Amino acid sequence: MSPDGSPSPSPPSPPSPHGTREPRPAARWEDAFLSGNGRHGAMVFGYPYDDRVVVTHHTLVRPNGGEHAGPPELSAQLPQFQNRLLAGDLTAAEEFTDGRAPQWVQPLHPAFQMRLRRPADGERGYRRSVDFTTGVAESACTGRRSRVLVSRVDAAHTLPALIVETLIQSTPDRLVLLPALPALPAAFPEGELRGVRTRFGAEVDIGRSPAGAGAVVRPTRTHRVDLRTSPGARPLDLRAGEDRVLTLGPR
Repeated sequence: MSPDGSPSPSPPSPPSPHGTREPRPAARWEDAFLSGNGRHGAMVFGYPYDDRVVVTHHTLVRPNGGEHAGPPELSAQLPQFQNRLLAGDLTAAEEFTDGRAPQWVQPLHPAFQMRLRRPADGERGYRRSVDFTTGVAESACTGRRSRVLVSRVDAAHTLPALIVETLIQSTPDRLVLLPALPALPAAFPEGELRGVRTRFGAEVDIGRSPAGAGAVVRPTRTHRVDLRTSPGARPLDLRAGEDRVLTLGPR
């Protein structure tokens, strides 16, 4: 128990002998800690009150010409290369090429990012770490701790789908907004989700604030759907290219 009688927060995990630690969050993406499974990856910035995780996938790369480059043909040079190394030639590795100019690897392009904001009450005792044996990236300070892990199942796609389904559900003729509104914790009074594609040809932005909740529907075709919200159901007529702004009432 803490001195004021409230439950004490769980202590941070002990540092791993196979990992690294930093005393402050990442300011640049190059400094983010990494977790991945060979296909999906996560870049963890480590702000305890503004969790930011950038999700990547190994197939999301920008073309730069390297995608058409074949492997170098070096087998005929291997015996000579080995002899030069054994003779102590320090330039042998630099010249072990097939004559092509250096080619940069294709730069990765992020898939999406997730952010989770919480009220801040200081960052005393802050530390972020990554365990190379488990792939767990953790940020912790007094009263807060967050952990990120990319597992061997397709969690990078499952988690976003779960979040979307708690806020927006759709069929070819139905739109359900905030189906999990009563279950949303009071600790997260505001936030937004943008660009969710529905099954009836529209994109939806939805937001929640202490003043209430609302949504914007951007249809790409003219259609009537059954709109369902916490007050009840009603028809919603959509016209292609015309945004519909919906007020969902107080939270």
